[in-house]
Amino acid sequence: MSWVSVFVSCLVVSGILAQSPDTKKWNTVELTCGKLVHSKEKPAKSAASSFNEDSAPIKRARVRLYLRKEGIECCDSLQLVAETTSSRDGSFKFEKIVPDAYWFVANIKGKDYKLAISYATGNKRDANCSDILYELKENELQILRVIQVD
Repeated sequence: MSWVSVFVSCLVVSGILAQSPDTKKWNTVELTCGKLVHSKEKPAKSAASSFNEDSAPIKRARVRLYLRKEGIECCDSLQLVAETTSSRDGSFKFEKIVPDAYWFVANIKGKDYKLAISYATGNKRDANCSDILYELKENELQILRVIQVD
């Protein structure tokens, strides 16, 4: 392999790594509560190439928190910290959780969906449970935040 191809390969790999999102920052929550929702795109009636997002609460889903350890996959050998069930509007709340790294696991229709999160108590006064959405979209769980603009 020539030095040019090695150089190009290094550039490609470093470009990919530079573009990867900081999931630790984005998956940090200030509260151990939220709302579980399912979203999917549906074609817009007004234009053939447009889509609208349809969102609905996920009712009566089993929701669990496991203590997350570096290098260990979720969740069989990890400590279960808390468990609850989402309500009719998809909301849930875990009580007496200490700041740490967790696996958030939602069991929806018999399938577990897992998301690595960090719980940090900073800036709690600006956070609201109904503004933290755990969204299931295209078989992937992610955190969304509702931001109020005055």
